[in-house]
Amino acid sequence: ILPNGGPACAYKDVEFGLHGEISTVPWDYRIEADTPAEIRVTLSVRPFRTPFHLQRTMTLRSGESSLLLEEALTNEGAETMDYMWGHHPAFGAPFLSPDCRIDLPDGELLIETFADAAGTRLRGGSQHLWPLVEETEGVSVNFSRPDPPGTGHEDLGYVVNLPEGWYAITNEATQVGFALAWSLESFPYLWVWRQFNQSAGYPWYGQVYTMALEPWSSYPSAGLLAALDNGSARQIGPGQTRHAELRAIAFTGQRRVMQVLPDGELVRETTTR
Repeated sequence: ILPNGGPACAYKDVEFGLHGEISTVPWDYRIEADTPAEIRVTLSVRPFRTPFHLQRTMTLRSGESSLLLEEALTNEGAETMDYMWGHHPAFGAPFLSPDCRIDLPDGELLIETFADAAGTRLRGGSQHLWPLVEETEGVSVNFSRPDPPGTGHEDLGYVVNLPEGWYAITNEATQVGFALAWSLESFPYLWVWRQFNQSAGYPWYGQVYTMALEPWSSYPSAGLLAALDNGSARQIGPGQTRHAELRAIAFTGQRRVMQVLPDGELVRETTTR
């Protein structure tokens, strides 16, 4: 998602829609390798309303259970541009269930909730230590565990002060999991969106059961202008390029993930809990 994360806004006299603009325009692709040993494809996009060029190369190698994503964002314009840049992996049933557990790095991880919407149980702007959000009214929400389907809740949080860029989500019943590692200098924030059949009307009609774990350059989800206000929006000068790398990993097993290394290796808990 680039350059606006969240609802419609106007920037430099340009109107951006929800999560505009690159998620709503066609991309080009080029197959770089297609052999039994390696599959590699490069995708690129030049949006219509901004002078960005974004390129993503995805590589899958034989014998590996990880997908490497290498990205380059270039400002082809003659003036400095502000932006939000994020990725929006979302999980749903049957993988997503209350049997899932989210592991994040150790450290002083703060979660800031901006909720103030129908279906939320939380106060906007409060801060807590990951993963437990405890309100003065006795409300307690564990962000590392999904609610059951049909609960009608929606929560949104931003994990800040991450010491490392990675997470793992494991279904302890099926012993199947997904992990993501990324360059923290590019995406220092992790958005955690929990939507458990809350949103009524178009386009979801109360049918969506999902949790998204999203590495981002900036926050909040109120969009680019809000990120400019809190100082988390990024800038890129004329002709400059920003690089980022992510690695998505599929794995099996029930043990807690203690770390996800940049090469995709998982460091697992030595004993089960």
